[in-house]
Order: sequence, then C-alpha cells, then structure tokens
Amino acid sequence: LDFMSVVDDLKDKTKGDDAGAAGVFDMELASGLYYGYVVVELPLLIDNLGGDREIAARIVENLIHLIATVSPGAKKGSTAPYAYAEFLLLEAGANQPRTLANAFRTAVPLVGDVLSTALGSLRTHLEQLDAAYGAQGNRRQVVVGTGKLPSVEAAPLAEVARWARA
Repeated sequence: LDFMSVVDDLKDKTKGDDAGAAGVFDMELASGLYYGYVVVELPLLIDNLGGDREIAARIVENLIHLIATVSPGAKKGSTAPYAYAEFLLLEAGANQPRTLANAFRTAVPLVGDVLSTALGSLRTHLEQLDAAYGAQGNRRQVVVGTGKLPSVEAAPLAEVARWARA
C-alpha cells in the first residue's frame, strides 16, 4: 500500500481564502510476480531489416537481455520495482508460437513460496502440452535458485541469449 497526500491550490488566507484543496489517498500495488510472453518472427524481422541477418541476431540477443532485466514500470520513483526475472524459458523452432498463460488459469495462492508454486504450475502445464502435442522446438532456461524445468538445459542469461542469437 502506498500512502500519498496532495495539496493543490495556493491561496491567501489574509484575504479570507480557505486553505486550498487537499487529499490523503492510498494506492494498492501488485506483486512483482508476473508472466510475460514474447514472440519474435525471425523471417519477418530479417525482411524488415533489409535481409540483414546479423542485425536481426543482435536484436534477438539484446531483446532477451531486456526481457530479463527490465521491469514493467509503475511508480518507479517511489517503489523502485527493479527486479530481474527469476525464471526465463526460451523456445526456438518452426512451430506456431503458443502462450503458456493457461498455466495460471487458477490463481497462484498468496501463501508460502509463491514463485515455486508458480513455477510448478508452469512446469505441469508445459508437461501436459508436450504430452498432448509433442515438445515444441529447442528450449533453454535461465533460473535463479530452484525451479529448474527437467529436461531443459539451464544456463546463465548471457549464454542463453547467445544461443538464441545463433
């Protein structure tokens, strides 16, 4: 909860004016735990760059760094929401892109280790999709702490970004 106060107007009390507008408010803030989904259509990106595959590769590598290290902005001056991603899954291949957001059709309960619970939901959903449709392309993951997906190679962010660049 972020409490704030506002005084709006400057008035002259010697002339009988009131003190001016004022207010005391609170603003609720959400958790820093969120799911994001990004698709890069490489043929279109390369085409938009005039066929320059090297620039496209650098864009993909830099984009992965940005996705992992830039937080959505809200009240940045008063809350300092500058957390890095604690889990990042990359899938590369020729299949149609797909979201994993349905892993969170049931809200993650706000008790215990919320991140581990969220990663468990994601892992279960991904395993169910793989069982139904087959594994989609090649995968890499960046994991802070525990929560690594089995059968997916884990590596530091820079290494995973270089892998995606190739």
